[in-house]
Amino acid sequence: TGSQDCTARLWNLDRTYPLRIFAGHCQDVNCVQFHPNSSYLATGSADRSIRLWSVTDGSLVRVYGNSGSVLALAFSPNGQHLASGGDDRRVRVWDLATGGVLAELKGHSSPVTALDWSKDSSTLASASLDGTVFVWNSALHFKPPTSETTENPAKYTTNCSTMLSLQCLPRGNLVAVGTQGPVS
Repeated sequence: TGSQDCTARLWNLDRTYPLRIFAGHCQDVNCVQFHPNSSYLATGSADRSIRLWSVTDGSLVRVYGNSGSVLALAFSPNGQHLASGGDDRRVRVWDLATGGVLAELKGHSSPVTALDWSKDSSTLASASLDGTVFVWNSALHFKPPTSETTENPAKYTTNCSTMLSLQCLPRGNLVAVGTQGPVS
């Protein structure tokens, strides 16, 4: 769980106390995400940072900087990348091997609130408070932040301004969105 007390907690469902407390953020922890191999936990915070923790011993593995509050995280199923989104309206794709930004994806006009990868890690979907969902193709759009791509991502617009969750279906051809109101 992420908390307003600036920590994340790892719980065993058979107990009423946390197994481990991950402390290091200086503002609210808005999102948490397990790595596909369960060895790491990523936390995103209002302090504009993402922290990667070892689940086994609680140690801090790496800190990633962000230009705004982090609201959404998603590890690629192949375990090679971490996507982040937040108040700065951008999606960043981090290379876990190097710790660097693989891509900085722009297009949303409001905070990015939800992210999910296709099962084969080839596409990343992002949802925003602007009512849009973008579907990014890794082969076309994951370029270094300094380069420009001429290919636009697939864009889907709803009349809902509060996108809260998003999930790519395993077949990869559908995206489900959770909102705070009706979608039309």
